Amino acid sequence: MTGLWPSCYAAWFVAGFCIVRLDFVSDTAQHPLESRIGVWGCYVYRRLLVVLVALLYCTSARAADLRLSLTELSSLVNPILTGTSLRLHNVPSEGIFGGLFDPTKKSYIRFGGTEVELAFPVVKFPLTGIGNGQYAYYLNDIASTKIEVTPTASALVLAISFENDGAELVSSCYSGTCGFAESLPVVHWRRPKIKLHLKPSRYETGITLTASKVVVGGYFKTVCRSGRLLCYLGQSSADNYVNRLRKRYLPTQILKQINSDANRETIAAQLTPYLKLGAAGQISIDRVAVSDGSVRVRFTLP
Repeated sequence: MTGLWPSCYAAWFVAGFCIVRLDFVSDTAQHPLESRIGVWGCYVYRRLLVVLVALLYCTSARAADLRLSLTELSSLVNPILTGTSLRLHNVPSEGIFGGLFDPTKKSYIRFGGTEVELAFPVVKFPLTGIGNGQYAYYLNDIASTKIEVTPTASALVLAISFENDGAELVSSCYSGTCGFAESLPVVHWRRPKIKLHLKPSRYETGITLTASKVVVGGYFKTVCRSGRLLCYLGQSSADNYVNRLRKRYLPTQILKQINSDANRETIAAQLTPYLKLGAAGQISIDRVAVSDGSVRVRFTLP
């Protein structure tokens, strides 16, 4: 806090007393906000409000710092991210299976109430010495089933878990004459999980979440469906596609969509109102920094 003068100390004393009192309030009938984000989330919201109201009395201090732990922030963020889901499915639209058997042909991520399409290329390959067909591996309708938000020392980690049954990467005929698409190995994704590292950041005069890293977890296991030759010929292509998915395709596309201006604006519109001072209006956030499990927000009073 900068520029505080002595008369502010009384306001801070009252704020501290109110914060202690709020620890004992948990009646959801009297506090309907708790039904939305839980008792702890409601407490965090009220604590922020009490502190900011105290700051309002310090009329000579136009700029102030507010420190919030990432654990407290996760309580506020959870309701915003509850509807997050992810579908991975990129059957080749140009291939034989594209338009005939799959009218949807899309992968998408739903984050913060906004759904955007993800584009993952397929990797075409021939079976050397066996015909002129071009084959391709693709992600086969992998849908998320669960999300969990966990605070760490430097970010909030959004873990997305997926269904874990059947073959997740399968082969198809992309072009030409393919007689062995059903004989090539398939790939199973065991304990599938994708983790998004989200950091609070400034967006215009508000606060939002920015993805800093995407980690593809679990392990991929190639399963042969026929003789050794076809398994050998197909496995190198399958492994190549898996490596590209883990290191490039999935992280790049997810980061691009989550960090788009439209998506960051949507998150800011839901998160920033928690820092509204009632009739006094919305505070203006100047800087957001994260370190040692805490978020420091520098803001200006309205």
